Amino acid sequence: MNRHIQVIGFSRTGTTLLMMLLQACLKDFEVASGEKTLSRALRGNKNTVGKRPLDMLNFDAMKQIGRDSIKDVDFILMQRDIRDVITSVHHNIPNDYFIGYDICYHVYGYNNGTKIEPGIGQLLRGYNLFKNDARTYIIRYEDLVSTPLKVQEALSTHCRLRWKHKFNDIRGVQVNKFYKDSNAVRPISSTEVSRWRRPEHRERIKEQFTNFPQLFDILIDDGYEEDNSWFDKYKI
Repeated sequence: MNRHIQVIGFSRTGTTLLMMLLQACLKDFEVASGEKTLSRALRGNKNTVGKRPLDMLNFDAMKQIGRDSIKDVDFILMQRDIRDVITSVHHNIPNDYFIGYDICYHVYGYNNGTKIEPGIGQLLRGYNLFKNDARTYIIRYEDLVSTPLKVQEALSTHCRLRWKHKFNDIRGVQVNKFYKDSNAVRPISSTEVSRWRRPEHRERIKEQFTNFPQLFDILIDDGYEEDNSWFDKYKI
């Protein structure tokens, strides 16, 4: 049976970085260029990989599509400290934060983007359902950028994947133009981990967590904090 892997996760969690790595390194799979819904990505008779963060909106429909497919469907969920997610900036929109609890930008091609996409709050139900589903493998962004070979080895075991290159040795490897023009085109680096601690993001953190306290639950549920005491200094 042919296989399909769908990469999901909130925007700015490293889904494009992972797709670039898969396209450069993965054997026996065709990695989609651009974002495609699961139903579109399943077309054809090859082993395939696709991604679309908004697929998390429709957990029940996505699971049904997977069950009905002639392919064996698995999901990879990218996870990242939600504080880094809400303070992340897209290169097409350098003067604003890309995603918040309430809303997210939509970028098509090289335009400046418009705030029309669902934010974290609208995707949260699907995120939690996928996170706890047996057919989902979770990758932390922090692990991908700090220990890429360990993540690659884990993918070999849990997702039954084979490789033609190592994640940390892709210099000069050709990838699809979609990924070369994206934020993912850079050496794997952990410099963006914990960027939320920078002084320039203080008001963003304070505003989002004050207005949307559900973010505290995400932090704790995902294992990034044990309680809310880290926020005490933001109350001053």
